[in-house]
Amino acid sequence: MGFDRETAGEFFRECSRELLLLDTGSDAHVFGELEAMARYLGLPCRSRYVGLDYLRHFLSGAIAKWRNLAAEAKTREILAQVNRKVADYAMAFDLLVRLSHITDEDATIAAIQELFAMLFALIASIEDASWPRPGRQESIRARAQGGVLLSQEQKQELLRVIE
Repeated sequence: MGFDRETAGEFFRECSRELLLLDTGSDAHVFGELEAMARYLGLPCRSRYVGLDYLRHFLSGAIAKWRNLAAEAKTREILAQVNRKVADYAMAFDLLVRLSHITDEDATIAAIQELFAMLFALIASIEDASWPRPGRQESIRARAQGGVLLSQEQKQELLRVIE
């Protein structure tokens, strides 16, 4: 079920005036094939040499666009990392400023615990029963011995102090 010579010629003559070959110069025998097809369909034919410059230009543009998008994505990733760092620094300074305004010892201890949890991500340690919690202020009072901050209740190392 396809075209025979007569129906193919009728079909192409209804929608086409001629066959045009845009020749890139990559096949030396293509013009002979174009002439054979033109005779088969009963249509005139012509050839235009276009070369590969347009294709080269098109591909260069596509590659440049891809490289630009990749560079933009990398820049956005770096910017996001920098913004996260800036947000972390802003949070740390905000916590330190709030800490400097506290005058009550128990509130100071609770604020320091919050500061440590925020800065050092001690979420898992806070869940541990040995870590002081708000409301258990007696266990929060600690003393420095030999460069280590120890809890008074369990003599457990809470933070190594580096001088």
